Amino acid sequence: MEKFDIVGKVAVVTGAASGIGFNTAKELLKNGVKGLTLIDVNAEAGEEALKSLSEFGSKVIFCKADTTQKAQFEEAFKRTVDAFGNVDILINNASILNDVQWEKQVDVNIKGTINGTVLAMEHYIKDHKSGSEGLIINVASICIFELEVLVPFYAATKYAILGLTRALGTQAHYERTNVKMVTLCPGATSTPLKDENIFERIYSREYLQMNLSATPPAEISQPPEHVGQSIVEIIPESLNGSIWIVEESKKPYQVTIPTKDRCRKELECFTLN
Repeated sequence: MEKFDIVGKVAVVTGAASGIGFNTAKELLKNGVKGLTLIDVNAEAGEEALKSLSEFGSKVIFCKADTTQKAQFEEAFKRTVDAFGNVDILINNASILNDVQWEKQVDVNIKGTINGTVLAMEHYIKDHKSGSEGLIINVASICIFELEVLVPFYAATKYAILGLTRALGTQAHYERTNVKMVTLCPGATSTPLKDENIFERIYSREYLQMNLSATPPAEISQPPEHVGQSIVEIIPESLNGSIWIVEESKKPYQVTIPTKDRCRKELECFTLN
């Protein structure tokens, strides 16, 4: 498969006012995108992010939008096409981490991601891409490969993102849209999502350690700059439906989830007659 070239493309990044979203946007601009739209629900933070990218001039715009509201999300896509003539890449990054407000968490993490995926895959990237192929990267989390005892509802939303992206990252969907689907799973990252006072849990760490002997492994946090750089590194190489992990400031790597048939065959190899 031909490599996906970032140069000359137009990208949309959600949750782009800070953290992984902002740093991904900056790396895309540094690596030659023709235009980029920052989407964030926080208008003040979004305008500040736009100012900090002033070196890129008219190549970047900001759209205030709540990704859980399809009409607002669609308006951002319309503004992108109006400003730059096309749209090729969507980074669905907007997310919250708050198991106490789990209903909002489900809306932002799952509904928001589905809204962006459907809008991009079924119309805006499908119909307005500049080349033969478009790209959607949906940001899940490394927690889908762990037993996330402290924030189970957050983990559930990230499992949903993986399931959505894998299902749409199949050949049948690619053949009708020419839009490649990729799942990104960052490890612990120093972002507002992790550092601000929104990391609320239904179950306290102390309770779990005392009553369930659940001691979470130590996490080596990475800067959001590394995740942004890794996304730009992954884009040219990633295959449709692929899953990538970025953790501990190391080189990103691809993982494969075995099929049921493969699991059955491997189990049969270890079954005694």
